[in-house]
Amino acid sequence: LPKDCSFTYQKNPIELVTSYCYLGIVVNSAGTFKANHKHLYRKGLKALFGINQSLDKADAPISIRNKLFDTCVKPTILYGSEIWGSFKSSISCPIESIHLKFCKQALRVPRSSCSLAARAELGRYPMQVEASLNAIKHFLRLRLNVPADSFQADAFSCQLELEKSGVKCWATGVRKSLEECGFAFLWHFQIPHSTNTFQIVSSIGQRLKDIYFQTFLKEIHNDNKGASAKNKLRTYRLFKSTYCAENYLSIDNIRHRIAVTKLRISCHKLHIETGRHNRTPQEQRICRH
Repeated sequence: LPKDCSFTYQKNPIELVTSYCYLGIVVNSAGTFKANHKHLYRKGLKALFGINQSLDKADAPISIRNKLFDTCVKPTILYGSEIWGSFKSSISCPIESIHLKFCKQALRVPRSSCSLAARAELGRYPMQVEASLNAIKHFLRLRLNVPADSFQADAFSCQLELEKSGVKCWATGVRKSLEECGFAFLWHFQIPHSTNTFQIVSSIGQRLKDIYFQTFLKEIHNDNKGASAKNKLRTYRLFKSTYCAENYLSIDNIRHRIAVTKLRISCHKLHIETGRHNRTPQEQRICRH
């Protein structure tokens, strides 16, 4: 808006702002959710700090840590994902950084550890997977369960019209997610009200996870990183064939468990790993012990 633009309500001037928090979601003038992600990051950080204080004192096992994160932190950082979840965010967005922080703290590995491997060891998927699923669930809810004469139905119709005219909006992201999962028929055809949405949502959720797993496998097998930057997970890929929490995480001896984790994800002090810091050729990184 122009600097000299002003608005009043009942003769009272209204402040012009670049962002505004409405029902817990921060909306900015650019129409993006970057400010909202930062807002959720700050809230998620407080929630994570709160559970860490209790977990560290009790020396809780990995399974309890996962459950507490999913119960206390995940709902906070995914708040409103029915709306912003259709807009794909990068893996490095503030919301995912909270998740990665938790994964590395649970495994007790340094912050510089490989994020891809830290998530995989716990069998956890990026938060964007669930955010996309929440947006799709919201789409199905609007299409099947909202009365035709309601405000929600009118807003939904506006979204469909915007998407049809080529405007990038919430509906565009939902359509692309459905097409990517092989469920484009849910968008292009009328869905009977008797449809078993629980089974459909479950199938879509599994498909989103499968798509990420394929991306994960592609990344850990990617050796085209340049002559001086070999794939750090070249050892990890030899034994990581399924995406699930590893059995060794239930080891009672924490020191042994941490040692196994560091060895698996190449976060150790052996020369094969530290040698890359000074660009020592891989074949010359001989163990010094």
